[in-house]
Amino acid sequence: MLHRFRYVVVMAVVVASCAGPVDTAPAGVEPLDQVFGNLDPARQAEAMDQARERENLMRGCMAAEGFEYVPYVGTEDTRVGAEVMVRRMRSAVKTADDEFVRSFGYGSTEMQIRLAAYFANDPNRVIQDRLGPEEYRVYMETLTACSVTAREAYGMGDEVAAAWSTFEEELADLDRRIVAAPEVVDATREWSRCMAREGYRFSSLEDPVREVEERFAGTFEEAYAAGETVGPGNGPPQLAPDVVAGLQAAEVALAVADAGCRVSTGLAEVLERVRAEMEARWVAEHGDLLEMIGG
Repeated sequence: MLHRFRYVVVMAVVVASCAGPVDTAPAGVEPLDQVFGNLDPARQAEAMDQARERENLMRGCMAAEGFEYVPYVGTEDTRVGAEVMVRRMRSAVKTADDEFVRSFGYGSTEMQIRLAAYFANDPNRVIQDRLGPEEYRVYMETLTACSVTAREAYGMGDEVAAAWSTFEEELADLDRRIVAAPEVVDATREWSRCMAREGYRFSSLEDPVREVEERFAGTFEEAYAAGETVGPGNGPPQLAPDVVAGLQAAEVALAVADAGCRVSTGLAEVLERVRAEMEARWVAEHGDLLEMIGG
């Protein structure tokens, strides 16, 4: 669990480092897209440098307790990883020719792929595999404590973690209010009819992403029960690459159809207008929270 948290923290720092002014938004740019949409490579590099510095602090902390630790922030493309996180947080779908949609769909399966790669490539698993049960328990307790110390040294303590949790909850509530707006509800009915013509039967805009997540979870549970999953060292089990590729292909096909129907029925235009209006008010009301997570 700690390693998953560290991965998400790295991505959260990269996303937060892209935050900018939110007082006004250029025409056609939604307020929260302005906050999180500028995935500037230079700012990402700065955020990753800070992550590496925290990892070096963890190495020193672990060494002081008599344990070996290799600084590790992952090897994935952080720009794509940050965009995956943003899209997943917002369940974003744009147009059918959008590069992200055609490559990753909603980003759900891609996030699972990145988590699996993060676990598989962690050099500390080799160290942990050499430990006996009791020594492993003490090692992990020490690692948790050192991780907290390192995060707090860079302003990533419990208060910031709580702010991110609140942000995600508030954002989910905002999304629920957006899709419940009368004009969005009317446009959603037309979208639902379009999706039915594409072979998908959904009544709400949340249904497609929910189906993708449930399909992945169900496939994993079946494979795990059948002993068809594998995992590196003492890492978590993983699905076979061809199974994951099939899940991602199905997700992309669904997301492309979803995006196409949003455009053809006018839902995309309605959503853009309603979201921009409601997000502008939301940003004005949550300035302190955005400042907390944006550093």
